[in-house]
Amino acid sequence: MFLGGAVTFAVGLAIYAIVPLTFAINILAKLLMSVGGGTAMLGALKRFSPPTPPAALPEVEPSLLAERRRRLRAILLERGAAATFEFLLEKSRWTQQAVLSTLLDMKERGEVLEDLDYDTGEWVYRLQSDAADLGLAPSLEDRRLALAQGDERP
Repeated sequence: MFLGGAVTFAVGLAIYAIVPLTFAINILAKLLMSVGGGTAMLGALKRFSPPTPPAALPEVEPSLLAERRRRLRAILLERGAAATFEFLLEKSRWTQQAVLSTLLDMKERGEVLEDLDYDTGEWVYRLQSDAADLGLAPSLEDRRLALAQGDERP
C-alpha cells in the first residue's frame, strides 16, 4: 500500500514536471499526487502501527455460565460421542459467542477435551469422563496432575 501510493505520487509529480501545464494536465497531476500521498501515508500508518489484540469475550455471569455448562454437558452426554462446534451450536441454538465462551470455560476447568478428528479434519469436543471410558491415553495435563498428586500412573 505504501509502495503503490509512493509510485502514484511520483507519477503525478513527473507529469507535473515534464508535461506542459494545461488545465487538464494540472488537475490530473495534482489528483495523482494527492491520492498517492494519502495512500502512502495510510500504508505507512498501517505498517508501523502496533497490531490490535483479538477482541476479548465479554464477561459472563457465573450463574449463567454454570447453567450453560450444565446444558452443554447434557448435550454431550445425550450425543454419547464427540461433537463438533457446529453440532453444539445447532443443538443448543445459542449464539457462537455463547457456545465459545462456555466451551472455553469447560476446557479450562478440565470438563471437556478438545481433539482433532483426523478422519474429518474437524475439532471435536468430548467430556473428560468419556475420554477415560474410551481408554484414550492421558493428556499431558492429566499426567502432570497425576505426578503432582504422587501417582506414578494417571
